[in-house]
Amino acid sequence: MKKMTPKTIAVIAVCLLVAIAFAIAIIGKGAKACTEKREEAEWLKALEEMTEEPFAEFSFPTDGIAARLPAPKSNIGRIVSDSSDYFHIKVGETSQADFTAYVEDCKEKGFTVDYDKTSSRYSAYDQEGYYLCISYDSDDSVMDITLDAPEKETKAPTENTTEKATEKPTQAPETKSPDSKTDSSPAVNQSTIRDDIKEAIDSYEEFVDEYCEFMKKYDPSDTSLLSEYLELLSKEAEMTEKFEAIEDKDLTDAEAAYYAEVSLRCTQKLLEVASVVA
Repeated sequence: MKKMTPKTIAVIAVCLLVAIAFAIAIIGKGAKACTEKREEAEWLKALEEMTEEPFAEFSFPTDGIAARLPAPKSNIGRIVSDSSDYFHIKVGETSQADFTAYVEDCKEKGFTVDYDKTSSRYSAYDQEGYYLCISYDSDDSVMDITLDAPEKETKAPTENTTEKATEKPTQAPETKSPDSKTDSSPAVNQSTIRDDIKEAIDSYEEFVDEYCEFMKKYDPSDTSLLSEYLELLSKEAEMTEKFEAIEDKDLTDAEAAYYAEVSLRCTQKLLEVASVVA
């Protein structure tokens, strides 16, 4: 049976956090009075204002990856990211008609391959593999545009490398069984729990503990909790980094058992806090 990897754990953890977010939405919409809903909206708006820069006038880039796109009608918004392989911009003061017109402009630029279109979203590739996604929020009159460059191809080998690659091998390659390791790293004792694996798993439980404590005192009218919420997001990012650092390792039997134990405890804690805040 294939070993569970830390990457698998991370996927499970993310799915669990998505379920948590869904539970929060159910609680927020189904268990609160109208006044509390209004307070919660104000709380989330305050959070957005703290974490995002306000919209302002911008100059649409005329070079780099963004140059592949037409400039939008409005010049009010925020450039979120502009790099050699990714571009992201939010454009404010945009009407539904402006969004529709911009989609047509992008089609003229060649973004018509494998397209997917709705009244508020358009995505497509161009002939060179660049991927465009445009979405429209009618409530805020904001158009969100992202452009991804195609994955870079492996560089062609140099002349010397080519010569070596064409030389015939001096002996037949060694035949390996399907279950054999492709690297020369020594086998890991299956009863061992490595420090970095344990630290990553423990960080998951620590995050769940802090999340549960936060939810027990969560009050949409208390904006003082914003700083604690931002700190919670920071802890989640740190936890993710720890899992990414070990994603190429297979879990030993002891590590898999330890993760199962921690996961069970975390599930129980989340169920308990859900019953308290419901």
